[in-house]
Amino acid sequence: MSWTEIFGHADVEQRFRAAAVRNRLPSTFLFVGPDGIGKRKFALQFAKSLLCERHEEGELQSCDQCPACIQVANDSHPDLIQIRKPKDGNNLPLGLFIGGDKFGHGLLYDISLKPFCGGRKVAIIDDADFLSHESPNALLKTLEEPPPKSILILIGTSPYYQRPTILSRSQIIRFRPLSVEQVRAILAKMGIEVEPDVLDKIASASRGSVRSAMVLAEPDVYAFRESLFRQLASLRPVQGDFQKDVAVFAGNKEIEAAEKRERLRVVADWVIEFYEQVGRLLSGQPPQGDSIVQDSVQAAARSWNAPLSCLSRSVERTLELYQQIDAFVSPANMIDPWLSDLSELAAGKMPAAINC
Repeated sequence: MSWTEIFGHADVEQRFRAAAVRNRLPSTFLFVGPDGIGKRKFALQFAKSLLCERHEEGELQSCDQCPACIQVANDSHPDLIQIRKPKDGNNLPLGLFIGGDKFGHGLLYDISLKPFCGGRKVAIIDDADFLSHESPNALLKTLEEPPPKSILILIGTSPYYQRPTILSRSQIIRFRPLSVEQVRAILAKMGIEVEPDVLDKIASASRGSVRSAMVLAEPDVYAFRESLFRQLASLRPVQGDFQKDVAVFAGNKEIEAAEKRERLRVVADWVIEFYEQVGRLLSGQPPQGDSIVQDSVQAAARSWNAPLSCLSRSVERTLELYQQIDAFVSPANMIDPWLSDLSELAAGKMPAAINC
């Protein structure tokens, strides 16, 4: 992997190059932007460029052939530390930072050591939206007094999820969604086996995220998305027992619980997209998205008679679903109440404990 394989973020790359030339790289970065747009890939290429043995740090370039570059590519470089949320967990546990029987020494100990190869220490914290309650406090001393020649990169989706202790000590780097053309090119390069017209539809529906596009490439997903937007456009999400269709989609095959939760998150993503675009149209702005989104949003806007505040509460109610997913609440106990509340809100009613 080299910078030529990083799509859509040339402006960010140039900022990093300019800082490297001036020897003004900060010690802590917070990468934010939608999932699946290449933030982690960018962080790894940045780390590889810093650790490359054939290029000076100020060049911010990797040769992809020296032992250091090969080790980074194989996740085995001793000066590159990476942590992410465990598959079966709902947060980044404190042990990943301070160590323990299950976690080894921990990131804070590892980054405090002198670089093994004499250059930099780079730590990448993926899934930073899911820091446990105690983790930001554990990170505080390292953020305030970074070890010499160390760089820490946190990767999340929004500054909203971070504590002030992290925001005030990090340089926030915002990554934009990819273009439809860039998503299509990446999918083609990955060898996704779909017809060209389907590839175009998937890229258009991806909202600039390769991760979303790959989900949409699964045989049943694109068709379900279309039926979901039609159902939302009716302003009656529970009509025809649609909650059963959502439950089937979330776990319609022998898949792990983590993948079932991920599918439900995807559904929530689409629902939030729908209500946000209805809000845009009702406030006089053209809706964004592919034809499925635009057709459903226009149909919903023609029939929407509830207060506009019910739209924002529908988004908030769906954000609550993310919290339930991460808390391992049973789908049966999440889906029915959620869709029922959305139906009530679309009718201008206030479900129990909801002030619209």
